[in-house]
Amino acid sequence: MSSMSTRPSLGRVGRLRTRWDEFMASDQPAFAAFHSTSALAPLNLAWTRSVAAYVTTLAVSNDGSLLALGTGEGDICVFDARSGEEKFHRTAHAAGAVALSWCGSGRRRLASCGNDGCARVFDVTGTELGRLPRASSGWSEPLGWSPDGTQLAVASGCCVRVWSDHSVFETEPHEGSVTGLAWTHRGDAFVTACDGGVRWFEADSRVAARRWPNQAPLTSLCFSADDAWLAGVTRNHSVRILGLATSRGAELAGFCANPRSLDWNAVGDLLATAGDTKVAAWDFREPVPERQRPILLVGHHALCTVVAFNPQHEALASGSDDTRVLLWRPRLTNAAIAFGQLEDTVTALGWALAGSSIVAADARGTLRSWLLP
Repeated sequence: MSSMSTRPSLGRVGRLRTRWDEFMASDQPAFAAFHSTSALAPLNLAWTRSVAAYVTTLAVSNDGSLLALGTGEGDICVFDARSGEEKFHRTAHAAGAVALSWCGSGRRRLASCGNDGCARVFDVTGTELGRLPRASSGWSEPLGWSPDGTQLAVASGCCVRVWSDHSVFETEPHEGSVTGLAWTHRGDAFVTACDGGVRWFEADSRVAARRWPNQAPLTSLCFSADDAWLAGVTRNHSVRILGLATSRGAELAGFCANPRSLDWNAVGDLLATAGDTKVAAWDFREPVPERQRPILLVGHHALCTVVAFNPQHEALASGSDDTRVLLWRPRLTNAAIAFGQLEDTVTALGWALAGSSIVAADARGTLRSWLLP
């Protein structure tokens, strides 16, 4: 850990209690933007497909050429990101699919897990390459490949199983069900979250090397690009931030609903969160004050459900219960600059083709791709 870059601490108290109503009353330009979204330019629609089922999860391959969907019926579908051609469609889980992860380093493997407690690995033709059978009474949900594609970590119940081509090992038990999992970008370790807090595991270790207590379990764990910050969603309408170099914590609180999604930009100094009709972008370029004012992005007419930064630059996409996908440039303007339309609540979205297109899916199973203006 001595090699981890030093970042500014989170302040003496290290706890951000940001309340939305403190910002809304003074944010009249943002409300004006909200009422002018009918003048937005539409995104250039590339193609539309349908899987005729609720889309629970979406993942874009590391090279941006393939996208995979998981459905509430347990199916996995893979499409060519440029043409929309379906590559394969098969039932992968006896219950709903809940998470997908593409293997990096050119191996082009897709891992899925579901409510049946199993994790499965497929190639791009849909051929099954491996399966981790049910290991507990809990379902498998968080999972992820190491950046070099040699290890797959899968949370199941109170443990995490780490699978490679040659072995499978299981970590020490957690205090409760594992609710979050994420690999560092360096690939030397992964972190987990449960009722007892956050744990740090070296890539080949069964025993946690570091632990941080937390009052509530975290989900949707996400590292900043330099691995200095870890963000996760709590169940009490807040986002928890952990500075790994300082072991200091912060809480971004006051959302009107439990945040459903968060994402860091490509350089790791801007964090977008969804937990309101407004998207919030939190600037980490400077030492974080105890009462940070986020950049508020106003344009959705209902709860924002998902956010995703472009992997190449600071364009941000968001989806909402209002069935729309909005495109933003957070540091330039708090008004949306373009929109795409789906048929129902936007449940998942991502960036494909080296960040030149947005792909999104909804609760009816509609999948659409738009090109950037």
